[in-house]
Amino acid sequence: MKKILAAALSGAMALAASIGVASANTITINGGIGTVTCNGAAVGACEAVFGGSLIVTNPGNQVTGGSLGSLSATMADAYGIGNASKANEATAFNTLAGTSFLEADATKTGDDPSPSFTTLSDYFLLKLGSMTVFLKNTSGGPLDVVYSSNPGQGAGLSHYTEFGEIPIPGAIWLMGIGLAGLGVARRKTKAAKAA
Repeated sequence: MKKILAAALSGAMALAASIGVASANTITINGGIGTVTCNGAAVGACEAVFGGSLIVTNPGNQVTGGSLGSLSATMADAYGIGNASKANEATAFNTLAGTSFLEADATKTGDDPSPSFTTLSDYFLLKLGSMTVFLKNTSGGPLDVVYSSNPGQGAGLSHYTEFGEIPIPGAIWLMGIGLAGLGVARRKTKAAKAA
């Protein structure tokens, strides 16, 4: 039984190490507006929205329409979306990227977040002053994002909002069920020995 548990733990550690490698996908967004650079393992791990348009009403500063943009691994346009509420951000994403997110699908950070973070989300946006950059995580796993504003160019990162979540691969769930089964078997063995 101990050998089985040791083998299971060894497999779990190997899987955890491989997950750690997946989180090495890093994108760097420079200058606040207009450039998305994917570095190293992250080449092809992200795409940004460019083109298309948004219509923002006044008063109210709500996105009420516009046109579909395109996705690119090398270009990112910044959009004025008015009110930066989760509902407005979801509407803007749906207009530009052809998604169908609801306000409830959005997870928004507070003001002044760290300029680097890891996301498991399918889509996310960066609020840079009065402008917003919309991105898609195409890495298939965790994506490390680093925002770097060039001096005198672009604004600081006000917040980021994540939409959707990349599903955890089935192998991880199966491994968890297997480990739980081994734990139950170990308990039964201990209980039988004690009786």
